[in-house]
Amino acid sequence: MPFDVLDFIPSLEIREECRRVGKTFGTREKAAIVSWSHRPMKDRLDAYMVIGEEDDEYRRTLMPITDWMSGKLESFMNMDDGCVFFSGRSDLIGGLDSCVNTEFKPVFEYCNECSAGEYRIMITKSAVNREYYETAVFDLNGEISHIREYSPKHKNGYDPEKQLNAYQPEFPCPYKKGDIVCYHFIPEEPMVFLEQQELMRFQYIGEDYSEHLYTGSGLLYDQVIYYKQELPYGELQIARKSVLGELDFVSALNLIEKCRLEKELDKLDGS
Repeated sequence: MPFDVLDFIPSLEIREECRRVGKTFGTREKAAIVSWSHRPMKDRLDAYMVIGEEDDEYRRTLMPITDWMSGKLESFMNMDDGCVFFSGRSDLIGGLDSCVNTEFKPVFEYCNECSAGEYRIMITKSAVNREYYETAVFDLNGEISHIREYSPKHKNGYDPEKQLNAYQPEFPCPYKKGDIVCYHFIPEEPMVFLEQQELMRFQYIGEDYSEHLYTGSGLLYDQVIYYKQELPYGELQIARKSVLGELDFVSALNLIEKCRLEKELDKLDGS
């Protein structure tokens, strides 16, 4: 299948808007889009190889990165002398809750069985008696998403691909004030789209885990999709009506306070 950088944009809505307006991207923009992508590491590596063919000078920038990625993809799952694979799902308190093996496959199978709804698996490959280890993130099909290496030289981790995502492409925005959106990787958490900001970010209203409304600026909104479910009645729906001008501020505030009081009474009744 021919390379199309739009396939690396997580948001279907942004992809469709790019195609609708005929949006094109330069070489460095394409590399940044690929680096932000949710696609497997192997797909991103293949994309960088194609992108490098567009510009000989930029290919020299990409070569050390692609060489590193290629080497890691080839070597991570190999059995190496003095190395073990490890995964710990929680603190080792009260029982054996991890798997350590000199082979990759048993560790991955153990993690897959214990994934419990998680969409990714992290496995560490550690060099025994040496200050060096690597972490790899896998999807449940065994595709590697990212690899990072740690050593005395790279105490905070090393992944040269990250330098490519510093470049910020501009995306056409299909969202309007008041639209209900979410991140593609958290589809169950709705947000109210407020406005497009500089640096191609977006401002939104969402609910935090204590069920209080908050506002904030999001990631690049090529990560954003429409919220697919019906927005339940509650604080976020009230805030949306206020954003759209269907409720004045004081009425919205009173309704939100009423919602919170009802939640507190429900908690008391249930205890």
